[in-house]
Amino acid sequence: MQYITRTQEEKIKKALRRDKSVLLLGARQTGKTTLINRLESDLSISFARPDIRQRYEKDAGVLVGEIEALGNQSKSERPLVLLDEVQKVPDLLDVVQDLIDRGKANFVLTGSSARKLKRGPKVNLLPGRAVALKLDPLALHEMPARNLKDRLLYGSLPGILSVEKKSDQETDLESYVTTYLEEEVRAEAIVRNLGSFGRFLEYAASESGSIVNLRKLSQEIGVSHTTIGSYYQILEDCLIIERIEPITQSKTRKKLTKSQKYLFFDLGVRRLAAREGTQHSKETFGRLFEQFIGLELLRCARMSDR
Repeated sequence: MQYITRTQEEKIKKALRRDKSVLLLGARQTGKTTLINRLESDLSISFARPDIRQRYEKDAGVLVGEIEALGNQSKSERPLVLLDEVQKVPDLLDVVQDLIDRGKANFVLTGSSARKLKRGPKVNLLPGRAVALKLDPLALHEMPARNLKDRLLYGSLPGILSVEKKSDQETDLESYVTTYLEEEVRAEAIVRNLGSFGRFLEYAASESGSIVNLRKLSQEIGVSHTTIGSYYQILEDCLIIERIEPITQSKTRKKLTKSQKYLFFDLGVRRLAAREGTQHSKETFGRLFEQFIGLELLRCARMSDR
């Protein structure tokens, strides 16, 4: 499939023109690596490879030396450094902050887990030093021509859209849920009861877009409501769900609702996580359409200029 220009790409370039660094967050397979690789950089490092990751984990000074050498070669402007999957080496953010503060380089960093970046007292998200952006699955105006039913059933991840056969899309979505949600999210969360988390994931996907009742859900799954709350926080930190805060009061009514809603970031991933097929009633498609509109509104809000 031909590359689809992303709205956030121009925002990244705009930040770089202002001599700012960028922290680009987004769930797996939303296109972060493809996007940043289109930038003209002086140094590009992907921490997805264990051998490369271990090199910098052992000695963060290696990165400092490489970037300072780049600065000596390029005297007219700061070198641009791309660090992909930086959440795998979160301690490097302290080094990045120092390099930014000393004007040694500008950075574009990507991450698929805000949870890992926030873990630990020494880890930071470069407040005031980097423009924070989020890359979602393809928004409606970014997507190639496609019918609405496909969007509701198969979502809008770029990698899924590039696959022509529906059966192959189904296989790839199943792989995403199994290898990413079922394994990596569990491992990161250090969940002791994997069975409970697996059941929660299915329920959370099925109840996406509905008002959450933690106590009812805890009875269904067999864990405390506080544990259910922590599970939702895990998915939110891993950028898998969007929290929709409740409206608690208005000019005419008070306390309209106290409970929040959650939307899965992609409807295709939601369907496979909920273990649903592709045959739905009109009522179910109506609920999916409501979630589709909600996700589009969130994406448009993030893309709009501030």
